[in-house]
Amino acid sequence: MRKSLLTYVKPHVQEDPLSMILGITYIGAMMEQEGLPVELCDERLYGDAHMREVIDRNDIIGFGALTPNIRRAVVWAKYAKEQGKITVMGGPHASVDPQIFLNSGHFDYVLKGEAEYTLPQLLKGIDAEDEKAISEVPGVASMRDNELWVDNPAPPLIKKLDELPAPARHLLPMESY
Repeated sequence: MRKSLLTYVKPHVQEDPLSMILGITYIGAMMEQEGLPVELCDERLYGDAHMREVIDRNDIIGFGALTPNIRRAVVWAKYAKEQGKITVMGGPHASVDPQIFLNSGHFDYVLKGEAEYTLPQLLKGIDAEDEKAISEVPGVASMRDNELWVDNPAPPLIKKLDELPAPARHLLPMESY
């Protein structure tokens, strides 16, 4: 089974690293619950050398970034693609403008909407090399041969967050927050 890295891309202007991110910790918890190997990285806590190391040791690289930081996510995705990795983009900007990432040529998939359920589903399809399963993932967008192959609507919002497992904070260096 392929190991995935979920990373929060550092803002171009450093923000307070004491505020722990929750998005990738919820997704990481869902991946663990589904038995999918996962590593989390908050780029705000590390330099470029560490980012290259974590990308290099994983097979599928998932990025999350706010709009001001999407250029940095594209740069990291380019690096990941040069290393032969599968790349996925998520987050608010990806949800409203997936084409900017797909057209960059550095992202294999974009996930629109909340990804706690859909990212594990996508990763299982990728691992099984099952194009049909991948094409049925809610919120997935992807290109094939420079054409939009799939562009599914985002899944409904998760109404009861209490039904999700507790965030996987143990996958981050808690002493740094």
